[in-house]
Amino acid sequence: MLSSARRKLEMAVRVRDFLTAHPFTDPSHLAIGARFGDLVTRAQSLAVQEQSGRLGSATATRRRRQVRQDIEVAMIRYLRKVADLAARENPDIAGRFRMPGRRMSHAAFLARGWDLVTAAREHQELLRRHGLSADHLDLVTDALNRFEAATERANAGRREHMGARAKLFEVTAEIMELVGLMDVINRTRFAGDAEPLGAWVGARNVLGPFRSKTRDTGITPPVTGTEDRAA
Repeated sequence: MLSSARRKLEMAVRVRDFLTAHPFTDPSHLAIGARFGDLVTRAQSLAVQEQSGRLGSATATRRRRQVRQDIEVAMIRYLRKVADLAARENPDIAGRFRMPGRRMSHAAFLARGWDLVTAAREHQELLRRHGLSADHLDLVTDALNRFEAATERANAGRREHMGARAKLFEVTAEIMELVGLMDVINRTRFAGDAEPLGAWVGARNVLGPFRSKTRDTGITPPVTGTEDRAA
């Protein structure tokens, strides 16, 4: 989640807590508060979904990278070496089992891997005579299936992450609009009452981002937050 959305969500939770401590009494204002509470709950759910999708995509991407390396180094390279020897007996297969390029896209790599397995099964007896183990093609097939599954999980996680983030921006924008409306309401109902008004102002401020030093001077400023007030 982007830091700007995170700070707005933290502010929204503070505002919700303030409304619990200082509830509205006017029926129309109560409806605004209820709508605001629903939006905060929705935003929190979207934040969890966004993080889950991002972490799931990252985990699947790392897994895919490892599986691809295993396929390239331990499986296809071995198949190519055997095919080079077999090509002395059958020149027609010469060059048929070239290694996929390292910069090849994941989709192209997967297609190339399946093509090599298909070609190897067509010439399985020849390849076995020149050193191909009995279960090697099954191992490559299993690895390619794992690579494909990891790709699907990575893509699904990215879709979940991006979709939740886009929706979170929409919800936080509506939250900020309601905070702006409630600011007018609360400044009116707490006019002349400094304690709740100060608590409200503190709750509805969006703090940050923070910087430890002023630019170019190296002088550490007083510890204060930059307040981005809701409209």
